[in-house]
Formats: sequence, C-alpha cells, structure tokens
Amino acid sequence: MIRVEDLWRTYRMGDHELHALREVDEEIADGEHVAIMGPSGSGKSTLLNVIGCLDSPSRGRYFLDGVDVAGLSDEALADIRLRRIGFIFQSFHLIPRLSALENAALPMVFAGIAPAERRKRAAAALDAVGLADRAHHRPSELSGGQKQRVAIARATIMSPRLLLADEPTGNLDSAPALRSSTCCRRSIAKAGRSSS
Repeated sequence: MIRVEDLWRTYRMGDHELHALREVDEEIADGEHVAIMGPSGSGKSTLLNVIGCLDSPSRGRYFLDGVDVAGLSDEALADIRLRRIGFIFQSFHLIPRLSALENAALPMVFAGIAPAERRKRAAAALDAVGLADRAHHRPSELSGGQKQRVAIARATIMSPRLLLADEPTGNLDSAPALRSSTCCRRSIAKAGRSSS
C-alpha cells in the first residue's frame, strides 16, 4: 500500500536548511498497523503529512498503491485525501461554527453524499466514540477529549483505506481513549486497511 524511498523533507530557514526527514525508507502493507515513534521535533508529523498527501517530499519517492504520488494532479491528490485517507490531527482542525455532527459529516459533504445519509452516518460515528449526546454542540462547548473524539469520527466516516493519526488519544482519559482506539481499529479492519 505505502512505499517510500530515500524520502527527504527539507525546510529553508534563512540561510540554513532544516532536514525534518532524511533518507526515510519504509514499506507498509495493507492491513498493517504501524506506530511512528520519536522525540518531539523528530519528523513524525512531517512524515504523516507526506504520506497523507498534504505535503510533498523535497526528494525521494512516495508510492501509494503502486502509484508515484509525485505524478498526480492537485485534483487527484484531493480525491485521494477525501476518499482513501482519514486524518486524525493532533490539533483537531474542527470548524468552530459547525456542530460536532456537522464536523463529523464534513467529508461526506465534499463527497456529494445526500444530507439525510450524512446525518445518519455522522450520528452513528459520534455514537461509536461516545458522543451521541454532544452531537449538536460546537467545538467551543466541548472538552479537548471530546474534540478529539469528533476528529476520530470525522476521520473514519468515509471508511478510508488508510487512517493517519497524529497522537489520536493524547487528549483523552483512559476510558474514552480505549473506546476511541477500538473505534479506529474497527474502522481500519474493514477491507484490510492500514493505519499509522
């Protein structure tokens, strides 16, 4: 499913170069669960952004399902992000003016799914992470852990083949963390999906 070869991501800071990624080689098969570990600033989030087609490597190659991502158009990359990759961001990225239900349903809006089906699937996704009673609350009315669970519901709503999670349970107490981890595992278990 995923293969990276000699992957680099370099940022210019004035006259200096900061190498967030250097010579990364990895292969991840369908159905595999992978944890990327390292200290703060070691490039974990950068690697997830490249794998998630949110950023491009400075050099090296990234193949998703055998296709070199560098050759894809912006439209093709957007479609991959919408239909094949679920993201659980460390900082949630919820839209403040939308309810938890609307935030969870957002990918389906872009996919053209009918409103009634969106509401039904979003309600089920929120229930799966223990937030059915908070469906109509906005992010400002939710705790950090509740926001994280909305982000998990949104990331899994399109049944992505690949789920990328940047510290998905870091803001959760142990019981909600276990429930959310179970929800993520169930989502990615369907059809041999992979997670990082």
